[in-house]
Amino acid sequence: MVVKTLVINKSFLKEELTGKQSRIAEMLGIHPDTLYRKIRGKYKLTLDELNQIAVILGKDTYNFLSVAEVETDGDEQELNPDYDLEDVTDSLKEAFIDIHKGNTKPLEDLLNEL
Repeated sequence: MVVKTLVINKSFLKEELTGKQSRIAEMLGIHPDTLYRKIRGKYKLTLDELNQIAVILGKDTYNFLSVAEVETDGDEQELNPDYDLEDVTDSLKEAFIDIHKGNTKPLEDLLNEL
């Protein structure tokens, strides 16, 4: 089964971090080599880390996300059928904007609905 999912846009992330990796790694409290590996997918980059990077760069977290189609074994939990991917993406954008303002409640509500 092919499903659409949100993924980190690694090429955009790499481009935005060019020349800034050491400083950002220091701000994240991790070694620059660890950040390098996370950006290239060798280690997992958490959503919290991605959000911190976005804040440091003055960007919205959703700018670093894109939609991708992936092949699955069909064993994944499906989203509530009342939502389509565009609605969820729009809701996530709004939630990330609220997070930047210090309010995490809308994201919690969204995740509970899914």
